Amino acid sequence: MARIEIFTDSIIVDSFFNKKIDNKIIKILDDEEKKENGRQLSNRGGFQTKNILDKEIAETFLNHSAKLISQDYDLKNIIFCLDNLWINKNYQGSFNMPHTHPDCSFSGVYYIEVSEEGGELIFIRNDKSHGYNIQSIISNHSSFHDNYAIKPLKNQIVLFPSNLTHMVMPHYEEKPRISVSFN
Repeated sequence: MARIEIFTDSIIVDSFFNKKIDNKIIKILDDEEKKENGRQLSNRGGFQTKNILDKEIAETFLNHSAKLISQDYDLKNIIFCLDNLWINKNYQGSFNMPHTHPDCSFSGVYYIEVSEEGGELIFIRNDKSHGYNIQSIISNHSSFHDNYAIKPLKNQIVLFPSNLTHMVMPHYEEKPRISVSFN
């Protein structure tokens, strides 16, 4: 008998740092927050900008993400585009509800400031099979897990299929957690 894995999901995790881009992101975040020019989607607490229209930031994330996705999935002759990006600032206790990013193929998040306590990015299994079987109780194999957590690191970029349900746990430090999300 052979076990055959089907319907697997994967994410890409990489380091990324560009001081000029980081400084530009922080400046835009500060300006938008002062103008109270934010929005609420999945975020609870904290501040989320509306879509940011900055060509340099967009091209930086697009180029790095396209390179990673092309290499990791062995894609050739694919044209990538960046649909939108926004900046998140989560204060102590702020979090993001479970959600997906419809109408795109890949999404990403880049961490500028992270917290030591909390703030994990949680990917949630899209199907409900874990609620209908007891294998998860008797086996620790990843086939039976219903979520996967990533503890964000400063200057880390995470790319994932946009249909993958995810959320952000609250963090518990006074220093805000700052990230950039994009599709």
